[in-house]
Amino acid sequence: MDTTNSPLILIVDDREDDRLLLERMLRRIGVLNPVCSVSDGHQAVRYFNGNFPYCDRVQYPVPEILFLDLQMPMVSGREVLDWLHALEFTPRLFTFIYSDIQNVGQVKEFYRLGADSFLSKPIDEIELRNLITYIPAPWLLQQSQTNVAWH
Repeated sequence: MDTTNSPLILIVDDREDDRLLLERMLRRIGVLNPVCSVSDGHQAVRYFNGNFPYCDRVQYPVPEILFLDLQMPMVSGREVLDWLHALEFTPRLFTFIYSDIQNVGQVKEFYRLGADSFLSKPIDEIELRNLITYIPAPWLLQQSQTNVAWH
């Protein structure tokens, strides 16, 4: 299956092991979308702006799905989310916070800033499966995975 023009997933996390774990879980549960990752919020802003080294939109297409960690040095995930909200980013971007959430007030704030859902770290595969099942993001799933309901 050619996934060249499929909706891109962008993972933003300063911890390489967390980025790799999330991508591995996505693949294990049948997500075929191309995945790109960056290691901090500053790189995420550069990616969305198409700044060097992300100028080539064929190689670095605008993502349609974003997994965003909150606790990162320099530019935090919260700052990236706030920037995207202020920008009124288009086209549609499905934004999923995956981080340690401290309280319900934080969750409300993330929804106000445009987050579609959140997952707690460490990532739980069942929660990830449920997110993919119930959030209508442009997931590209292996045929055998499309009719499976997870709970």
